[in-house]
Amino acid sequence: MPVHTVGVGPEVIEGDLELEDVQLPTVGLAGSTISAQVSIRHSGATLAQLKIYDGDAILASEAIQLPASTGVTTRWVDIEVGEAGVRDLKFVLDALPGETNVVNNARLRPM
Repeated sequence: MPVHTVGVGPEVIEGDLELEDVQLPTVGLAGSTISAQVSIRHSGATLAQLKIYDGDAILASEAIQLPASTGVTTRWVDIEVGEAGVRDLKFVLDALPGETNVVNNARLRPM
């Protein structure tokens, strides 16, 4: 018996940000700076606020201007490594006013 999948709903959710992917080195030298590649899916022009945490401490915060075209925008963000040790980095996009789905606004990455 064949099974057919049918998608229901809009292809693009207006007013939603999604932190689609974060790529960074798994190892960095103590006291150095590493670069993380951050990909944000969006439905139009807006200013996204990205914050990077190590536990409760904010390592970096950056405002990213997203273009009017719908799709994925990729940016590089610099992070100070600090002292030697294992880090559980949390990348978070602040919610837009009226954004209903904020579950997809964060990603965890070990370093």
